[in-house]
Amino acid sequence: ATMTNGTFTFPKDDRTPMVMTGLGTGIAPIRSFVQDRMYKKTVLKKEVGPMVVFYGCRHEREEFFYKEEWELYKKEGVLTTLVNAFSHDKPHYPPKMIFVNQRMEENTRLLGDLLGKQGG
Repeated sequence: ATMTNGTFTFPKDDRTPMVMTGLGTGIAPIRSFVQDRMYKKTVLKKEVGPMVVFYGCRHEREEFFYKEEWELYKKEGVLTTLVNAFSHDKPHYPPKMIFVNQRMEENTRLLGDLLGKQGG
């Protein structure tokens, strides 16, 4: 077996904004990035920048994992914004499905600020 290094690297400055998208293929890596910033803020007492997560899945009830944990991160000021896209939930489904890219299009001002103005 061989092991390869991952391609993701954290920003050198913990105050750099992070925008992450979970497209319904697994939220655990994104959760670990938020946990890392939580640790840095609460244990190491470092200043951390804003974090935004766009979380996509089919159904809120069955697939929106760690709901209470996301709320804790928001309460602690680590997770700035959580935007959900539940593609197969009412009232929009059927006939329409809502996906993460549509939620991102609805939040262009937020994304422009964090990625453009703040260099995230």
